[in-house]
Amino acid sequence: TSSGGLSGPEKGLYDLGTYFAQLVQALHVSLFRKSESYPSRTDTTIRAIFILNNMNYLLKRLENSSLLGIIQRYQPYLKGKYENDFQTHLKDYTKWYYFILHI
Repeated sequence: TSSGGLSGPEKGLYDLGTYFAQLVQALHVSLFRKSESYPSRTDTTIRAIFILNNMNYLLKRLENSSLLGIIQRYQPYLKGKYENDFQTHLKDYTKWYYFILHI
């Protein structure tokens, strides 16, 4: 996304929103890389809990921050993307948990 014909304060807000969106995306990538350090066969549940806990924390912090308004103004898809990712990981965790309970 580009700043188009924005100038002055609007361009500054666009740049700030884009910058914070990039920071959130970098944090998201970093969390996934960290979760991959857990051995996949033995610690699938720990990986899922790690991701769910950190994604939930990130989403809640954004929701309670004025930064979310700035980010969503110029990157409106961001929060929804992370909410969808959270739901996907929650489903994956639930599948593993269900599997473990029925062994």
